Amino acid sequence: MNRLNVITILILLLTACDNSPKFEYQSPTPKQASENLGAYLRQAPFENEWNQQGEDENTVVFTNAEQVFPFMAKFKNEDDDLKSQKYGKVKDFYDQQTVIYKDDFWGELFVYGGLLFNQEPLFLKNFFSEMGNPIFSGANAINQSYTASLAETQLVEQLPDSKTAVYWVSSNIKNYLLLYHQKGQLVLEVAYPCYDDVKDKGLAKLKEINTSMNINSKMLANATVEGLSVNQKPVSFWKDPYKGIYSTGIVPVLRLKIKNTPFENGTIGEARAKGGDDYYFYKGDKGQVWFTTKLEDTELTSEAYFSEDKSPVFYEYKYLSETRKVYITQKEENGNVIGKAETYYRDNRTLHFEYEYPVGDTQAEKYLKDMFEHIRISAFL
Repeated sequence: MNRLNVITILILLLTACDNSPKFEYQSPTPKQASENLGAYLRQAPFENEWNQQGEDENTVVFTNAEQVFPFMAKFKNEDDDLKSQKYGKVKDFYDQQTVIYKDDFWGELFVYGGLLFNQEPLFLKNFFSEMGNPIFSGANAINQSYTASLAETQLVEQLPDSKTAVYWVSSNIKNYLLLYHQKGQLVLEVAYPCYDDVKDKGLAKLKEINTSMNINSKMLANATVEGLSVNQKPVSFWKDPYKGIYSTGIVPVLRLKIKNTPFENGTIGEARAKGGDDYYFYKGDKGQVWFTTKLEDTELTSEAYFSEDKSPVFYEYKYLSETRKVYITQKEENGNVIGKAETYYRDNRTLHFEYEYPVGDTQAEKYLKDMFEHIRISAFL
């Protein structure tokens, strides 16, 4: 069984300028969490906190917590572009902390809290995987993986200012109860081992957490053991909003944010009739909405393409560390907005869209704008 371990390494601490944005409190974030996240997390009703810090302040501490708990702090936002505190220069989290306990009754467990700079709904996936850590596993790390699968229970509560959900986690031959709670900028996870023979105690602990950490969920307060049964039609997991096209093998190079919209994939014949490679459409309240995609060859590099004069109307999207533009030209004709959009694709090709929707159809306009602002082109396939 994989157990928690720690390695400390003496380092020289360097002071650097911190240009991160400042944290600004936004209601309804719990005040006590925003003012002292560590103290708030330690209100959890568990005993025997495991010291993750070295005795010397000039040490860096490595733990295998992400292997023991591969589902810990693995969030996605709707657009799948959440930036954690650990990676990248631009961070969506102001602070993230984890308190680990080796409780006499429950065993190894964690309490995680994160503070977002700005409020946005976060989601969990139903499956996670972590590779082995070479610090703990050496050369054998490449052959190791640590996985977790999540099952939603009946205890899911979505309120205007908060979201609370309870999951069963199967990970590394252990089962956990996982409580997820988000309110304002605060994201909270509490996970502790639990099995069928102690489900009643597991539920009682959920109720304790609800009170001691001031979650104050009526759903948790009134929950019964039956509420811990698995929901066969889960509603709280992240749903991939991207549709992949232009594949190399089985992996798409281009992904468009249309999967959770009414757009349907038309036939190749319909696409060709409109001069495109792919055709997508739906019948809205005001009439037909459609767009096509098409790749065209160019002698230009991406640098040369974007340096040319283009339409002054554009949307912006991310490509690696760049911000790229997709240029828009459109007109109104016969009660419809008729438009074209183009951007650089890759490998000396450009990506073109043609689209049409009824004048005044603000929902169709929103779908297309969202799609253009979230174009995902793989640079590595």
